[in-house]
Amino acid sequence: MSVHYTEESFVAPDKEVQDIFSKIAEYTTKIYPSHQASNFLSGADPWVIAQAKRDETILVTQEKHADERSKKPKIPNICDFFAVRYIRLYELLRRRKVRLN
Repeated sequence: MSVHYTEESFVAPDKEVQDIFSKIAEYTTKIYPSHQASNFLSGADPWVIAQAKRDETILVTQEKHADERSKKPKIPNICDFFAVRYIRLYELLRRRKVRLN
């Protein structure tokens, strides 16, 4: 199966999303080791979190919440700090009543 993306597949971050991203970046660089924060911030995760925060939507992830000793930023931890709702993929499938045969 091949996947084709068009320009319409992606949402350009507006000023509000960029501002939220900046707050996520500031928080992440304060809490986590610099190489871990840099790695997290170089990917799409903080942008997806910022967009979900702005749109007040539920983010779907397979990541698990990390305990406070974790040195690596995880989506659920960042979502909790910024009051972004999230669910695990299996929860989405249950809510949508998806059945796998």
